[in-house]
Amino acid sequence: SEEAVMFQVPAGGRPQHCKVAGFVANFDNAPHRDEMRNAIRASAEDGFDPKALFDAAGKLSLWFGAEKYARSIEEARIWRSLPVVAKCFNELAGHHPPLDSDSQELHGNLMKASQYGRLRFELVLEPNGGMMFRAWNDDNSTNCEMKSNGTAVEWMKVYYNHQVAKEIKNQPIP
Repeated sequence: SEEAVMFQVPAGGRPQHCKVAGFVANFDNAPHRDEMRNAIRASAEDGFDPKALFDAAGKLSLWFGAEKYARSIEEARIWRSLPVVAKCFNELAGHHPPLDSDSQELHGNLMKASQYGRLRFELVLEPNGGMMFRAWNDDNSTNCEMKSNGTAVEWMKVYYNHQVAKEIKNQPIP
């Protein structure tokens, strides 16, 4: 399961396998205000390197927040993108893409989902926040497909009877 957690960093401790994005400091109630200022100053000398903050964890009350994933970050990003795909098709094209599946394969930033042994859809996430989605009907004909760039749907097609029934271009993601 995914969850956000908070934990206190022990003296000499530092979370592993993560990227520190920022911090919050409470100067008004800090018993070791000077140590905190020195640690923050040292962390900001050359860009942002939180090593000085973690080194001062024994003197400061340092807490760390993290988002935990049951599997990989890539898989979590893919699962979080499926409601965006559904919303784009629903609101822009009045279409409900087939997102039901009973098995999934993950290959880095690509998910292939199947139902009853047939490929149902595939979703590719791009590093820039864009995505490419394609879904198939029970007879293996194309149901729908779209490409986005993270902020807009570059193109979207909905098929009926092996023909493009609806085409959308350059619309903002709802």
